[in-house]
Amino acid sequence: MDFNYLTTIIFLPALGAVIIAFIPGLSGRVIRWLSVIFTLVPLALSVYLFAIFDRSSGAIQFEEKLSWIPAINAHYHLGVTASTSPGCCCWKPVFWASSARWTCSCSSSSGR
Repeated sequence: MDFNYLTTIIFLPALGAVIIAFIPGLSGRVIRWLSVIFTLVPLALSVYLFAIFDRSSGAIQFEEKLSWIPAINAHYHLGVTASTSPGCCCWKPVFWASSARWTCSCSSSSGR
């Protein structure tokens, strides 16, 4: 596969945030439109990958592997397997978000 879908899905929103942060004088309307673009593209790519995902295969799909720091043999490696299918990925963020909210709302102050 020539295009790095997973890397784009992960890092495009961060790139958009950096662009918005470092361009001075952007109006609220332009910031909103840039935000929409930099989030809808990864969403569209995610939907596309979901549509072409081969559920019958147990192999890693959409794999990306690059040598990152050769001196310590570190690699940048991404891929999608059946265990990281949308069924698993959909409930985990909801659980984490709700547990983070519960943790924040239930924390007590020191009373000083």
